[in-house]
Amino acid sequence: MSVTTAKEMELCVGSYNITATYFCDPKNETDPKSGMHHTWEKRRKYFCEALTEAKCDVMALQELSPEQALDFLVMFPKHKFFFFVQAQTEEVKAGHILQSIEEVKNDLLGKFIGTPLTGIMYNPEIFEPKKSGIFWYNPNPFQRPTATDRAQTDKGFGNMNTPRGPGYVQFTHKLNGKEFYFFTSHAPISGGSQTRSECFKLENETIPQITNGVPFFSVGDRNLIPDDNGVDDKAYDTLVSPKNGIYDWVNQESHDGFKTTWLGYLYEPCQFQNEILANGTFKQNKIFDVGTSSLKSFWSAHYHCIIRDDKVELLGALNEGDNQTRNFLSDHSMLVAKFHF
Repeated sequence: MSVTTAKEMELCVGSYNITATYFCDPKNETDPKSGMHHTWEKRRKYFCEALTEAKCDVMALQELSPEQALDFLVMFPKHKFFFFVQAQTEEVKAGHILQSIEEVKNDLLGKFIGTPLTGIMYNPEIFEPKKSGIFWYNPNPFQRPTATDRAQTDKGFGNMNTPRGPGYVQFTHKLNGKEFYFFTSHAPISGGSQTRSECFKLENETIPQITNGVPFFSVGDRNLIPDDNGVDDKAYDTLVSPKNGIYDWVNQESHDGFKTTWLGYLYEPCQFQNEILANGTFKQNKIFDVGTSSLKSFWSAHYHCIIRDDKVELLGALNEGDNQTRNFLSDHSMLVAKFHF
């Protein structure tokens, strides 16, 4: 088999919650975050290195402020982007999809957007987008939300915060002519495991309506935060359903990196910082980020992306001393998986 033919039959996809400036940056000079490694200014230059090394054909992004969206557009001039506005506010419209520097500057910069953006970046030399859209984690998934409040009205299945929903793009692979759908999402925290279970049940009912049998990949920060009983197996089992042809991206036989996808920054409460043990592993296998697809992967990775000596190492060795700095590129790991396509 020639190299060209092999490339035509492989697809590498990824997902990364990059940690929004709203959470990582100090609010003022007295904010303790001012002395930490986690500010966007200290992290952003490493994203080019990390994403270039990961070599994903299509990448889902979560937790972008408008400023971070602009930085990505500038840092990756050879890539194209779709940015999805989730929340309705007095200044922005839920469901708005932006693609250019001018659109982000004119429509979002300096405005209250309610909750961070999600996004999709892709290589236009390999893929042609056919259409894009968004549906909502709501009993009426194709009805654009209009509520601007927090904590007063139900945004869907008990989520009282802001509307959430997967944004998507339908792509054509230029090398082999095949089509696929790619979805990115950031599930709600409000409402807990029961809310997320209902969201994922709806997702698995709605995606087939959109894709109509075309292969799909759906990924994001699923916020699989355990409830009081210590597990969130219910939400995961609702999301991943092999008997119904919906598979986890993780390949149990061929996987690089730790199983956990949650790392935690220093400004998080101690119980949310995933402790690094003496043997260089993480104490807990906290899996917040999950990719699903209609195809089975043949390889997968979770890259914890540790910054060392002005470089970022996707799978850099860890030690107990890293608990004092937690100098990761994000508080989440990057997800990557490869598929025969």
